[in-house]
Amino acid sequence: MNEIEKMDKDSYDAYFHGERTWNVILSDGTSVPLKPNGNQLTVLYEERLEYVQLVREARLSEMKHQVGLILIYLYLVYHYVGLTLIYVYLVYHYAYGHLTLTVDIVK
Repeated sequence: MNEIEKMDKDSYDAYFHGERTWNVILSDGTSVPLKPNGNQLTVLYEERLEYVQLVREARLSEMKHQVGLILIYLYLVYHYVGLTLIYVYLVYHYAYGHLTLTVDIVK
């Protein structure tokens, strides 16, 4: 993706020959359209930055389901209080970046 962002128009056109479509293949092999009818639309050079952004979002969001299953497992295995601490840490981590979990935060 970084290479696509940095390509000039001639390199982009020579490398992809108009074959890049608005689809992404996820880690499980599933093809996901990034736009309606994405498999029929070609990504133009001028649209490449939007394409890269949508690909990154799709790949990052595919872990949401896996993380959800992990949290359910933790809930079933560990005491509710332990899970609450993990949840609080995750919320603060995503909201404010790297965080050291302290008693004051949990309160």
